[in-house]
Amino acid sequence: MFIEVCLISGGLYVGSALYKKIRDKVRKAENGSSPSGLSAKNGQTDIRKLSPHEAERLRYEKTINQNFSLALTAGGFTMTSLLFYAPVGFISVPILLYLLIFVFKRLTDAVFKERHAPIEILDFAVIGGFLVAGNLFTSNLCAILYFTYRKLRIATENKSERTYLDIMDTQTGTAWVLKEGVELEIPMESVEIGDVVVVRAGQVIPADGVIVYGAASVGQHMLTGEFQPAEKGTDDSVLAATIVISGIIHIRAEKSGKETEAARIAVIIKNTKEFTAYMEAIGQEMADKSVFPISVLGIGSYPLVGAAGSAALFFSNFLGSMRLFAPISMLNFIRLGSHEGIVFKDGRSLMLLSQVDTVVFDKTGTLTQDQPRVGTIHTFHEAEENRVLSLASAAEHRQSHPIALAILDEVRERQLTIPEIDETHYKIGYGIIIKMNGQQVRVGSGRFMTMEGIDLPDDFYKIREDAYKQGFSVVCVAEENRLIGAVELEPALRPEAKEIISKLKQRDISVHIISGDHEKPTRAMAEALGVEDYFFEVLPEEKAERIRQLQENGKTVCFVGDGINDAIALRKANVSISIRGASTAAIDSAQVILMDGSLSSIPNIFGISSDFQDNMYDTFMAVTYPGLIIIGGVFLAGFTMTQSFSLYLVSTAAGMVVSMKPLLKLARGKEKDVEAQEVKLISYDKDWTE
Repeated sequence: MFIEVCLISGGLYVGSALYKKIRDKVRKAENGSSPSGLSAKNGQTDIRKLSPHEAERLRYEKTINQNFSLALTAGGFTMTSLLFYAPVGFISVPILLYLLIFVFKRLTDAVFKERHAPIEILDFAVIGGFLVAGNLFTSNLCAILYFTYRKLRIATENKSERTYLDIMDTQTGTAWVLKEGVELEIPMESVEIGDVVVVRAGQVIPADGVIVYGAASVGQHMLTGEFQPAEKGTDDSVLAATIVISGIIHIRAEKSGKETEAARIAVIIKNTKEFTAYMEAIGQEMADKSVFPISVLGIGSYPLVGAAGSAALFFSNFLGSMRLFAPISMLNFIRLGSHEGIVFKDGRSLMLLSQVDTVVFDKTGTLTQDQPRVGTIHTFHEAEENRVLSLASAAEHRQSHPIALAILDEVRERQLTIPEIDETHYKIGYGIIIKMNGQQVRVGSGRFMTMEGIDLPDDFYKIREDAYKQGFSVVCVAEENRLIGAVELEPALRPEAKEIISKLKQRDISVHIISGDHEKPTRAMAEALGVEDYFFEVLPEEKAERIRQLQENGKTVCFVGDGINDAIALRKANVSISIRGASTAAIDSAQVILMDGSLSSIPNIFGISSDFQDNMYDTFMAVTYPGLIIIGGVFLAGFTMTQSFSLYLVSTAAGMVVSMKPLLKLARGKEKDVEAQEVKLISYDKDWTE
């Protein structure tokens, strides 16, 4: 007897000590930890500074963690009682009663405040029923499952929260700004547009900008999902929140603070939680609606199957699990997309993409690159093409606009030398005048030539008219007072565009092109890409109307655009996609952002959506089949409580495994990235030793 009292007293002491420790941690957390346990700056945050919603979420998370630990503690006592000494099991009784109070409070809040019958009625009945019946092990196991669901749900959501905090982390600290040849250390948030920032290996790039000096290997994983570092040099663009792995670069800041891509993506990630709550609410509503039929089935079957069979039927409620597995699955697929450089603003787009049967691409800036390419070079007065191109490059070589870059690229491709100039004079919006060896050279539009008194040959007007009809622009080059050449600049198709459209067609998705250009260039692009349906000469405000017409014809439309004039169409479409680097209006309007700046990820978007739908179906089946077997087994095979509960556990485990399946794919993807990186490092070492 003395030994029994000692064991029980010791168990009570240990349980009480554990409870107090957990309680103290919770109270400490309520006074100063962030929703995910850490804040961006110092690992602590004052709950009083949070919004009421965030503070409530923090308290709920800590309560779930506390109750989960208590359920495990009770489980330890229960297992000890089964394996070694039965009286120890009674220590778990007050713990289970305490946990039942939490479930009961959730139940009463729903009944009296929200006026509906919640799924917690069944949770309370099952945990409490087994406890009253003296089956401590099963009651305890149900309690552990109850809090495991919720802890898993919180942990999954906090991965998204952690990503947000990680991005915000990179926006704190200091940056080195170059002022009059001297490097000055300033807070990152003080970096202004136009500042030249010096970034060395191991440092975070503090602003979106262009490299004006140096070269570096830049890790962009946090924003693009790509583990492979990008090699960056002069005139290349870089993004805030990316890290210089090796090298040193000087960056001219073009966007800073809240205007950077990183800050905008962080806000999108944070807002994803709003749809997660919506998704969970739908699952909760489905589960709540199942309470009445399951209760009727269980109670109504009492005369046929007895008390044991009636109780066993309550384990057939599969919708109770779906309320938690559905948002977990959605969040995991959003994480998977983020790893592949795809930002889903919410889960709604994941659901709708699988229904899309029509994709509409905006032509300019979406299917074409920002920078055009040099096409035909027309010459006059027996001038040579290379001479015309060299003079144009001499005028444009200090410029960074797309036309200048296209001309300079062509000069490099032809391996021409850019001539030295004496002086330069700009006429903003029209053209450039340079002096070279005492002679004047003018480069600009036809209108600029007329303003400067340059006679334009009759052939030029026909050349310009034909070029405009094809959507080309024309740059004129005049030496002294004679027009010696006209350079056509053609829109350059994105190299991945044709393959992307081919892959969409393989999915039986209809592809359309919409353009404000004339019919001829739009038709030429459509033919080059293998697209049969296209709209031309469409005004910006008419794009949304074209989308609406397709929808009225029964189409589910995904619109891909990147310009300010695409914003209305992006909102009108069922699903909308934009590319990193697009206009602010397009980024704000689109539901999906492609972080690698290309169209290459579009097939992956549809693949992820399809996998998400399959995963939801598999999860539904995983929790449904055991429920149906339980119902059939109770009526036809006399299933006992033990058999029904065993199937319930199988259903729960299967649903949990299926909903977490995307993480396996994510882990495999990371392993491949690491292997590829190791191969690259080996090749670097080999090159160095050679």
